[in-house]
Amino acid sequence: MPVFKVCMRIIKHNLPALGIYLAIFIGISVLYATNMNQEVDPNFSQSKIPMAIMSADESPFIDGLKEHLSGVARFVDLEDESEAIQDALYFREVVYILRIPQGFTDDFLKGDYQMMEKTVIENAANTYYIDLALDQYLNTARLYVGLESMDERQLADAVLGDLDEEIEVLVTTTASNQNVMEFMVQYFNYLGYGLFSILILGVSFTMFLLHDVDVKNRNASSPIPTGRIVREHIFANVTFAFSALTLFLIALFVLGVREFTIPMLLFVLNAVIFTLCALGISFVIGTLVKSKAAIHAVANVVALGLSFLSGVFVPQFLLSERVLKVASFSPVYWYVRANEHIGQMTEVSPDRLIIPLQGMGIQLVFAVMFLSIALVIGKRKWGLKNI
Repeated sequence: MPVFKVCMRIIKHNLPALGIYLAIFIGISVLYATNMNQEVDPNFSQSKIPMAIMSADESPFIDGLKEHLSGVARFVDLEDESEAIQDALYFREVVYILRIPQGFTDDFLKGDYQMMEKTVIENAANTYYIDLALDQYLNTARLYVGLESMDERQLADAVLGDLDEEIEVLVTTTASNQNVMEFMVQYFNYLGYGLFSILILGVSFTMFLLHDVDVKNRNASSPIPTGRIVREHIFANVTFAFSALTLFLIALFVLGVREFTIPMLLFVLNAVIFTLCALGISFVIGTLVKSKAAIHAVANVVALGLSFLSGVFVPQFLLSERVLKVASFSPVYWYVRANEHIGQMTEVSPDRLIIPLQGMGIQLVFAVMFLSIALVIGKRKWGLKNI
């Protein structure tokens, strides 16, 4: 198979150029895998909120309120002056200021509830925790006031005792599985860009050199039939394409993903179909390219442009509808769409397979279309009736 060997030598000669895309892809994947493997504590941990309390009423009941609020708040000493308060809020020294009026405890025990005054930073979501703690303390205290007679200290101790009761909750986390699926989606999405770029370069290099006028004339005078030359050329490019895909899959194994689950098989199947599609596009580009210098430019424009439009680097849900409509005319869009839906599978069922299989089917249509175009153009260049 002399033509096959020549094609492999051409690809081998251009390995440095192909290796750049492979190195970029592996580098991004390693960084993502490193972040994925970092241990994350699944337990919720709340930071305390800076708060100032300005109370004109001092009593054991108010002391109990402060003790309860200390679980969610960090108290800051603040002068009761307009300028000091404004500065503290502006520089985020405090985000919540609570004013308790004179006689609040006495009125509370009588069932006459005075309003507290609060000052908060606008749109500060964490102040909700202080409001919640306030409501818990005061609402629990109202129950005791309505049921039995207690002094301030007894009331505060009873409320704090009730609020200190804890319920053991078992939290089941699937963070590890989610991280693996997120990594798989990102890996195979990036694989689309890296594989697409490498195939355009490798296939275009071989087709450009074999379509050279001098090479074609020498081949025409050789004893090898033209049809066989074309078939060996196609076989060489197919071998190169699936060798590149295999290399990417081996890299995935090296990075630690070694479970052969159904979603994993779907990811691989989607990548195989995309490889056929990318190969068809590469054949078309290889038959049309006019110079070796233009090959790199075309590879960057086509692979990088379609990747940005189709959601390889930016998730599709962040892209506008107009961009997605334009991207839907490219196979990369359907490849990424299938990957994202495979990554969302918590269980495999016929309903959940519809969108991924639809994306794969559309990619196959693109592959057949581009391969047909490449064969038509190739027949004219080689002057063949049948291949």
